[in-house]
Amino acid sequence: MPIATPHVGMVSAPAVGDLVLLSYVGGDANRAVIVGRLYSDQARPPLHEENEWRVEAPLHGKTSLAIDKQGALVLTTGKTVLTLHQDDSVDIAGETDLKITVKGDVKLECVNCEIDAKGKVDLGLGGGGVITDMTHKCYFTGAPLVGSTTVKAKG
Repeated sequence: MPIATPHVGMVSAPAVGDLVLLSYVGGDANRAVIVGRLYSDQARPPLHEENEWRVEAPLHGKTSLAIDKQGALVLTTGKTVLTLHQDDSVDIAGETDLKITVKGDVKLECVNCEIDAKGKVDLGLGGGGVITDMTHKCYFTGAPLVGSTTVKAKG
């Protein structure tokens, strides 16, 4: 049976037992089209705040996509939450590992960077790096000290 969608390329097929709304092309009972799915006593809408848009997959499952009342885009799966805020800030919250894997280079560009590791910080095997610090001043002249230390990774 054909299904009407708000966008070609999008799908949200009903499950067996779902309550659906049908339309009949030209009034012909043999040309039914599913034009919507309806909530029921067994399938209640997801909990949401006023002026919040939310999609859950599956309904009442552990994955959701929401636009909250502040306009932030919030993607949740399990206990991991990715939030893109209107002020351009990004929050990633989770209870397990975060892994970023790319085949090319990674560039981190920011004003300040803080790493707060409760365990070790491993810079990998091979390669090298330069740590430059210009935050300390000479006790006698007040001029910034230019410090440069080359670090060679183990291995």
